Amino acid sequence: MPDMPKIGKDCIDLVVAEAHIQDPAGVDLSTYQAIEPRGARHLASHLEGSLLLLGIHSICKESARELSSFQGRISMPELKQFDAETAEVIASFPGVTICNTIGGGKRIGELLGPLESAKANEVVDIAREISGVIHTGCYLSLTQAACRIITTITNPAFFGQVQSIDTECASILAGKKNMTFPHLPDLSLGTAEALLGANCETLNLPALREVTPDLIEAMVRGSVQFLNLSGITKLTEEMARAFAARSKHMFFTLNGIRKLEADSAKILMGFDKPFFAGETFSLIGLEEIGSELGELLTRYRGMYLNLNAETQMDDKIREALEAKTNIKLS
Repeated sequence: MPDMPKIGKDCIDLVVAEAHIQDPAGVDLSTYQAIEPRGARHLASHLEGSLLLLGIHSICKESARELSSFQGRISMPELKQFDAETAEVIASFPGVTICNTIGGGKRIGELLGPLESAKANEVVDIAREISGVIHTGCYLSLTQAACRIITTITNPAFFGQVQSIDTECASILAGKKNMTFPHLPDLSLGTAEALLGANCETLNLPALREVTPDLIEAMVRGSVQFLNLSGITKLTEEMARAFAARSKHMFFTLNGIRKLEADSAKILMGFDKPFFAGETFSLIGLEEIGSELGELLTRYRGMYLNLNAETQMDDKIREALEAKTNIKLS
């Protein structure tokens, strides 16, 4: 009896592809970082629905061509290494392609044009029937028609590579409760006000780096409860006062802040006003917690404060923070 072919661990070849088809649970494709043409051809011709290549970092033109016969959605969220010709092949895939890296996804998106109705219907169908999340793939912009389709279901929306959004599209999307724009580089005050409709509860904008106090106030005074602005690297007192304009407890993710002065922290967390018991902050990007800031944080009154165990601080402050049940050094 001939020996069984050995299943490789690095690249999806024909043997790995066949092994996965025979035993999907036993051969997990998400652990592979590359795919060769024969493996790509075998998967494309034998699988249906969604093809999850979650660990793929690089792909050649020949492998991309073989995958182009697959009629469903192909997810390669970590893909970042491919040439211009390969990008053109991927952009021609029949289904919506998922690529979350800013370099890879944007290169593909530059060849696609805006998200139109037909593909919007496709991403909504996938969210409804398979994934639960509306993922707009590599499209860099949206049409108003696509936005209307996206709002036909309540599922969370992940605008993977969207680089810009106009006020008209924002007004349509205002009906969504949960929206993530992982690579949106800027947002005007007018567009933000249009986007923040009465239904918006979760807004993730981790790529925004220039955030004005007026923009912050618009966000915290709206209906948003969960706000991620991890692109902010510093917090001025003026920005802290804008955060303090909130009139309800909120869940803030501000993991990009590297340095935080005690005076700004006092304003940000509402130490000088009636506190919101259900409030949470995540500040895991802090590089240092000095004695003044550390002493202030030990008096944090909210529900939860997430800090980084690697942040520099003296032993006394660390011990005091670790003793607090509503503070976690992770």
